[in-house]
Amino acid sequence: MNVPPTYQMPPPSDMAPKPKSGVPGWAKWVIGCGAMLMCCCPIGGAILFPVFSQAKLAAKSKQSMGNMKGVVVAWNLYCADFDDISCPQEGWNDNVRKYFLDVNFDRLKDPLLPTKGEQLGYGMNREVALQKVANFKDPSNVVILALTTTPGKDANVTKETLRKASQRPFRTIWATADGAVKKALIDEAQRLQWKPVISK
Repeated sequence: MNVPPTYQMPPPSDMAPKPKSGVPGWAKWVIGCGAMLMCCCPIGGAILFPVFSQAKLAAKSKQSMGNMKGVVVAWNLYCADFDDISCPQEGWNDNVRKYFLDVNFDRLKDPLLPTKGEQLGYGMNREVALQKVANFKDPSNVVILALTTTPGKDANVTKETLRKASQRPFRTIWATADGAVKKALIDEAQRLQWKPVISK
């Protein structure tokens, strides 16, 4: 006897699909982005931190040059009022401060050094004190002001104090009797005249 094959009915088309197990696609995307950020942020910070540090140092260096220029202008105004005679070494800061064009007394401090530890300031070359600036043979080579680590009312600057106050890589800031302000390697400043040659 021939038995007909059994016939299985297909499932109805409206039957709900089985739920998928696991993490949804949007959650995988969020987790992946978060992992990438966690990996890249420290690397990006390590790359950009020196750039930001150099930018900050450049801004402070520019401010330091601006401060020195302000002090030189005041120094020259003092000389003009006293028949081209430079101010005395004792209390030169107080004498020059009266000629500041603004009331910013922080000009005599240098912003490049942190507040803790030794403070940088500007000192006057004792060799030019009470000298007639108009009689200097080469005013563009005579140092009148420069950085020093011993700022104060009678701050004096010499070749030795200038080397001590220089920043890495041994750059420093100074001003000459013609009113110019320069930042360069310290060896260049050391070669300038510290004792002015007086023309006769």
